[in-house]
Amino acid sequence: MTARNATHQRTATPTAQAFDVPVDRGALRRIVEAISSVGSPAGHRATGTPEEHEVAGIVAAEMRAIGLADVGFEDVPVDGWRFRRAAVSVAEGPAFEASSLAGVDGTPPGGVTGELVFVGDGRRDRLDRLDLEGRIALLDWRSHTVGVSETGLELGRRGAAAIIATCQEGAAHFQGEGALGTSVGRWHGEAPPIVVLRMADGAELIARCRGGRPRATVTLEAENDREAAGRNVVGVLGPDLPGPPIVVGAHHDGWFFGAFDNASGVASVLAIARALLEREWSPERPVWFVTHTGEEYGRLDEDAQWCVGSWHQAAVAHPDWGETVPFFLEIEASGRPDLPLLVLGPPELRRFASRWCRLAGRAGMLPRRGWRFARPSTGTDQWPFQLAGVPGLAVFNWHTDFQHTDYHSTNDTVARLDFEHLENLCRLDAALLVDAERSGDRLLDFKARARDVDRATGTLPEHDRLAEAAAQYARAGSRRAFARLARSGFAVDTHSEAGYLYEQAARDADHLATALARISAGDRGGAARAASRVGFNGLGRWVSEDVQRRAERRYQSPRGSWPRASSPTRTPNLWRELAALRGERGAREFGPWVERSFERHLREMEAEVAKRSDRLASALSPPDRPHRDRPPRGAR
Repeated sequence: MTARNATHQRTATPTAQAFDVPVDRGALRRIVEAISSVGSPAGHRATGTPEEHEVAGIVAAEMRAIGLADVGFEDVPVDGWRFRRAAVSVAEGPAFEASSLAGVDGTPPGGVTGELVFVGDGRRDRLDRLDLEGRIALLDWRSHTVGVSETGLELGRRGAAAIIATCQEGAAHFQGEGALGTSVGRWHGEAPPIVVLRMADGAELIARCRGGRPRATVTLEAENDREAAGRNVVGVLGPDLPGPPIVVGAHHDGWFFGAFDNASGVASVLAIARALLEREWSPERPVWFVTHTGEEYGRLDEDAQWCVGSWHQAAVAHPDWGETVPFFLEIEASGRPDLPLLVLGPPELRRFASRWCRLAGRAGMLPRRGWRFARPSTGTDQWPFQLAGVPGLAVFNWHTDFQHTDYHSTNDTVARLDFEHLENLCRLDAALLVDAERSGDRLLDFKARARDVDRATGTLPEHDRLAEAAAQYARAGSRRAFARLARSGFAVDTHSEAGYLYEQAARDADHLATALARISAGDRGGAARAASRVGFNGLGRWVSEDVQRRAERRYQSPRGSWPRASSPTRTPNLWRELAALRGERGAREFGPWVERSFERHLREMEAEVAKRSDRLASALSPPDRPHRDRPPRGAR
């Protein structure tokens, strides 16, 4: 029985037969090993570099060997960052291997030499007691809420010539044994160079600083190229079939050879294509198998620097996809049964994903820690596709424990993968793909979105109008309606997470109202805690007003890629008010002006909530466009 017959005989209820797809476990391992063997001296294959192009070539060759048609590249304009090496040496002491953060410029030949000063976690009150001019700052990078990029900019404004970051016990990153890590970093262009050490090496440097101020040299060999081009790779099954395609993809760029993140996803895409061709699957529309560049990083000095390749494909190279492509499947880091399965997607796809995951769980195919469905995150290529108008899912193994230990580190090796589990996930992904192709525009559960809007907006003054608009959206039930909502109904918040248009403004208004209530009660500390949750004001204890405003401007005025379409919210700057509430030295004295300022900002945020709620209602049920019946299967 062909894969088509085995799966398409099902109508409403998935069956275990759908998982009977001949995934080649040996090919999975071979492709993971081939891709994860490519990288710069540190193992990076960042977008726009020779290493990324080499991996794109490997993928294209595999696609041709499998038998996909129209195999080729789509060039993507990116800011390339090529890391070669980094090191820290101490006078009359050891030398340590180091990493850096994406987009950081290299040091001059010979490196940067200076006195080493331990700055703790980089809080502003500690920095005020230190002279950093011309010195090298040793930072214990541990905050879960404050980005190292703003701390780095603050250190540079105070004269630091270079920065050494180390994540000591309990920090947010690189806690795995022996982990040397990197990150997107969101580095500011005017900040000094930064390198990152292993935990144990950082502890040794901290100990040396406590015994004096040793001289150290920081060397970073890295180049930025603002004229680079990354490469998406495309292969097509059924290129002559009518209608818009189904798209399945994974990103091929990565850090430290990136076996789990994301050679595993690329191998999965190729294995699924091979398995379906071998089973003589006959879809009724084209199926594009793609790998994306620039998921990890692709833009210099931006607030959201990732998922550049997928946005370019869905919104620039193929703008018609937004209202036509029925489904996109993103396969991320896979093959770790010690981590739960996470499925990200819109409410419209929750029922579809859940029924398949439940069946896979009963078949013993999922990790011991189970699976979970969650709202989209900007950290996967599913989000740029949705923002362009395409419904889709991201499927991967994930847990915050991994994020804190081995994510983006040297511990991402082939040895950590379980290829039996990776094979099982390929079977699940193939079932999702085949069912989505069969269902086409009937895939979406529009009533689920209506229920989600009703729940999410329950406390808003505009709730009744939004609930009715959502009900109209559900009654319309069209692919075009989904695309309009996806493009116009969401915003990215100050933590780079996606939500409905009004959510950031509503949270800011709630925190401002709480701060005013605490002031009335004579609780300045409580007022400061509430106000610090507004927008970027959590930075206030860490950085100067100038640096906080720089972070706000970069978020509110993105220059490129998908953030420009993400409706950022202009949040209040309360740096001076918070300094007054805390009684900081040199701050303006606390008085009625603080309360008046909070009241003014509260009115502005309430007005912003109303404006954005109105826009959301229009996105759900535009008054100027009649509802259309669901388009026929295969219609463009």
